[in-house]
Amino acid sequence: MGTPQPHNQALDTRIREDRFTTLVKDKAEQFPCWRNLVASIAEVERGEHGKQGFDATVRAHDLGRLHIASLRVDAMRYRRTPQLIRRSRVDHWQLALRRSGSEFSSSSGHVLRSSAGSLELRSLTMPSIAHSTAGETICIWLKRDNFAAMAGSLDAASHRPIQGPMKNIMQEFILTLERYRSTLTHRDVPAAVGSLTALLGALVKPTQDGFEAAATPIAASQLAIARKYVDANLASPTLGVGDLCRALGVSRRKLYYLFEHCGGVSSFIRERRLAACHAVLEDIADVRLISTIAYDHGFADPAQFSRQFRAHFGYSPKDAREFRLCGHVIQPGVPSSFAQWLLQVQNR
Repeated sequence: MGTPQPHNQALDTRIREDRFTTLVKDKAEQFPCWRNLVASIAEVERGEHGKQGFDATVRAHDLGRLHIASLRVDAMRYRRTPQLIRRSRVDHWQLALRRSGSEFSSSSGHVLRSSAGSLELRSLTMPSIAHSTAGETICIWLKRDNFAAMAGSLDAASHRPIQGPMKNIMQEFILTLERYRSTLTHRDVPAAVGSLTALLGALVKPTQDGFEAAATPIAASQLAIARKYVDANLASPTLGVGDLCRALGVSRRKLYYLFEHCGGVSSFIRERRLAACHAVLEDIADVRLISTIAYDHGFADPAQFSRQFRAHFGYSPKDAREFRLCGHVIQPGVPSSFAQWLLQVQNR
């Protein structure tokens, strides 16, 4: 047997979260506070000159090779001039997922109009101008030295619309990273950064080697997208392999592989339907017939639904309603770490 390695508790500590908000200032000081904070990055002006106060709130985490932040900012105009770029020494790329609001920007003759759901990559080495409405954005900054191997591909993709299946996969990954980053420990960071790097390579330079390197995070994100699609279409009695293949843009073989650890596609859909029905039966305000609840969640045969419900939970739908049983219901839960979400396929 090998010698046990000492446990490094520092690796299990959560990474520091940095917060900033203008709302702690008097309204007259809020925009100047924001302008001073970002002065080395961009020259900013108010988007709504008649408005009192200026809401700019940021939650950020330093992941070493990259930084991630959630921003909620009021309407503004900003620009990066050649002179500012030379002074600032900021040579990062910015990957931005807009959650709300809109923006119009221009750089090197390329124009982007973004709205909720838009995913964009921008090189901060290039001059640009933009104006945005109030909204929320998740931003990831990548230092050029840390991503030198893919610099050409990142520059070529900069300030151009990102579309296609990989956009949806990257979007899902960013949303998940945003959701769980407050639970990240220093031990989780290499997995998170490595996965994002692999996805980024597949996004901007879709080669076979790139897709193979990103296979694990792509599969995790595709499975998360599939879960959302299934949950949104539980009422459809025809929900199945064909629908999921079209929604994800994958072959049947690939779909079967994604759901292999979930017991298969049909088993996964059935268990999601059963869990949704159980949640309804727990709701004291919902007085629909049990058969109606079953029909509304895609079960065509009430008797078969009751048998499957009992087999899965260990008691009948009637007992679940009468006694508000919930001991066996599948709970959504939050993984203990981002790496756990990424590396383990969980039937959630």
